[in-house]
Order: sequence, then structure tokens, then C-alpha cells
Amino acid sequence: MRYYLIIGAIPAALNAVIPVFDKSGEFKCLGMAAENAINWSKILKLPPELILINLDDPKVEVSKIIKKCNIKLGVIPNYIGITTSYEKGFNAFRVGFVDVILAPFTKIKILKVLDKYRVAFWPSYIYCIDCYYDFFYINLHDLLLIKADNYNTDFFMRDGSIHASFKNLKKTHPLLPSNFQRINRSYVINSFYVYRIHTGKSQLYLRHYDQILTYTKKYRNNIFLIKKQLLKAPESIFA
Repeated sequence: MRYYLIIGAIPAALNAVIPVFDKSGEFKCLGMAAENAINWSKILKLPPELILINLDDPKVEVSKIIKKCNIKLGVIPNYIGITTSYEKGFNAFRVGFVDVILAPFTKIKILKVLDKYRVAFWPSYIYCIDCYYDFFYINLHDLLLIKADNYNTDFFMRDGSIHASFKNLKKTHPLLPSNFQRINRSYVINSFYVYRIHTGKSQLYLRHYDQILTYTKKYRNNIFLIKKQLLKAPESIFA
């Protein structure tokens, strides 16, 4: 799932677009908030890759928001500005905004900008394991599986290394791309590394991982999704 946040007062047209944009299942809005009402605790649990900012809202200090995001978030989000001013839009591009929605605000125009973003910016395969401003980065293409360890999770990498996270599996899984599928109460696996599925014994086999994994009845439907994802596996997986 890919998350985005809206900061500042928003035009009615954008409010109408949110359920349409989220309906695809690829993106989800974390909410709309004034700058002084941002729930940083929630954002740190589900960090947004995209933030839409109303540049005309007098209560919004853009530089302050960007500075906070740079400090608090492990992966820096992209920004899209919303404004009635060409000058503010131009300045937004100068400081690194990826796009600007200019008035007049219509549902079609806003959807066009958001769809343009969706096509231009693919989901990042860099994942940040963070703990109290300690940021550790991994490439998700090298991640074999995630195993629940009580209230924590262990990330098992292709090179044999294991990295611990203080987020549980329930909070970690929604942050991952669709090729990561849950197979039982304790495991989320990278579908790209599956090389054998024994449906008679409900078993899965992963490249670079010696242990045989078992999927439970509750997650049996995910096996179909795993098979579909296998067709999308990058060549680097087989190297």
C-alpha cells in the first residue's frame, strides 16, 4: 500500500477525488490536517510517500513541514502543491515539489495530476527500519521473508543477514509492496523467491532459505496471489 497525506485546507474538488483515487487499492489517504494538528505518531507508523500541501493556507509553513519530515521520516516523501498563484507554484518547483495543482480546481484536473504521479513514480523498493531516529535501509528485492518474533519482527535477507524491527507484523505488512504475502500467523514472504508450492502438504519453498514453510487455511487464497506475482519477478532474483 502507498500512503499520502494532505496538509492545510483543501478545495471541495480534492475532497471529492480522494475516494476515487483510493478506490484503486494502490493508494490510501492518511487524512487531512492543519500543520499544527499533524499526528506525527500515526505518520511514523505509516509514513507517506506523497504529501499534498495547500500553499495558500496562511497557517501552513512549507519550509517548516519539509524540515520536520526530513528529520522524522526515514524516507523523504514527494510533495505536490495546491495553489491559486502561479508564483507560489513556480517557487514550489524550485524547492523540489514534483508537481503543482493550479486553480481552477476541478475533479478531472486533480485526478489527472495524481494519475500522472502514480505513473511517473513507482513504489520504492528501499525500506527503512527505523527506531527512535535510527534509520537502517534495506533493498526489498533482497528481502526473503519477515518473521514475527513476539511483538517485533525479523527481516531475513538474501545474503543470510537478519535485521530486527520493533514494529509487529500487523504494522509492518501494510507498508510493503503486493509481492509480499502473508502465509500464516508468523510469516510474510517475498513471492518473487518462491520456487516450489506443494499444495498437497500446504508447503512453500524459497530460494536462499533452507527451511520449508507451511501456509495455513486462513491464508490459502494468498497462494493464488503469490503465483501471479511470480510472473513479475525481476531477473536479479534468479542471479
